[in-house]
Formats: sequence, C-alpha cells, structure tokens
Amino acid sequence: MRSIDELGYKEPSPIQRQGIPVGLEFRDMIGIAETGSGKTAAFTIPMISYILSLPSERQKCIAIEGPLACIMAPTRELALQIHEECLKVAKYTGLKMACIVGGQDIEVQGFLLGQVRERETVPSTLLSNMHFSFRYVI
Repeated sequence: MRSIDELGYKEPSPIQRQGIPVGLEFRDMIGIAETGSGKTAAFTIPMISYILSLPSERQKCIAIEGPLACIMAPTRELALQIHEECLKVAKYTGLKMACIVGGQDIEVQGFLLGQVRERETVPSTLLSNMHFSFRYVI
C-alpha cells in the first residue's frame, strides 16, 4: 500500500509483526506495546484489508446495514487519535470513516454512520447507536 510507504514504515515493529498476521486470519488478539510502537497500524491494516476484500455490492449496503467496522476506544482523545491514524493508513483506498464521540449532534452522527465503512467511537456513544450491526469490531 502506498500509504504505508508514505508513513515511513520500512520494517514492521514487533507489535505489527505479531498482530497483522493474526488480524488477517480474523482471530482475536490482545496486544500490549509502548506508545508510538505502531499498535494502531497493527489492527487497522488487517481491518482495511478485510473491508477492501468484500465484494463491491456488499460495500454499497452501508446506508442500509451500517458500517463494516467499529473501533472502540476508552476516551474521546484516543478515539480521535485512532481516527487520524486510520485516515493515514487508508488514504488511497477511498474508504469513508467517521469518529463518533459524545458531545456532538446525534442526528449528524447518525447521518455519518449511514455513509461510512468504518468508525471509531467510545463505548458510551456506541450504546446510543446500537441499531447498527458491525462485521468487524475492535
């Protein structure tokens, strides 16, 4: 992926070396690593790969069925940080993403959810939007 080259990844970090293959096999994983070690890329690369592997007809059902992926974060700041990293990794894919956090208009967020294939959120906000079913949850 061209975006990975632009991010300056020459060799995968230890967490990426261990996490990406597990994610590509759709297996559960717990990864613990230091800040700045590439954890976000370790789970977003397999997630984006999964979404891009879906038939285009499946990807177009988002407005009816909801986003294809959901990443939950414990805080608004972390959700925003993950969202920024996801945008960088998916830069050339054409995927639409949204970061849904509390303190924003619920109607606007609902509209965004009908347009995106992936979203980042905090658990309390996820409960407000549970009418969507996700195929890939982190």
